[in-house]
Amino acid sequence: MGPFHSDAEQGTACTTINHPTHAALLRPDSVAIDVGAFQGGMLRHLFRLAPKGQHIAFEPVPENARRLQLAFTGATVHSCAVGDAPGQATFFEGLEHPALSGLRRRAKDLPKEPVREIQVTVDTLDRRVPRTFRLRL
Repeated sequence: MGPFHSDAEQGTACTTINHPTHAALLRPDSVAIDVGAFQGGMLRHLFRLAPKGQHIAFEPVPENARRLQLAFTGATVHSCAVGDAPGQATFFEGLEHPALSGLRRRAKDLPKEPVREIQVTVDTLDRRVPRTFRLRL
């Protein structure tokens, strides 16, 4: 498995790169993508490592996406989930453990986790990331 993988079973995409590796891979002008940006912790980290770069964030929870748009004016923030095809889907927002949120309910991980189900737009990276960007995954 490379540094980036898509977990189709869970309906999520996640990075397996740790923070020290980010510093080794990112240049000050790198393009950085944060899928599932939540409250912007990783996005803040990416801005610090690539201050002259272009930053794209994806966040399916509308309130979180609006906060990110206000907090990170230098980023392009998309209020949608990322998937393998465009459309609409139910997003399961974990209320006590938001890291377990996603397009699939993670009941086996925390069966008593309260969730909020919201309808979200799903789009592909191919449709949202400009083709002129050179991506190394």
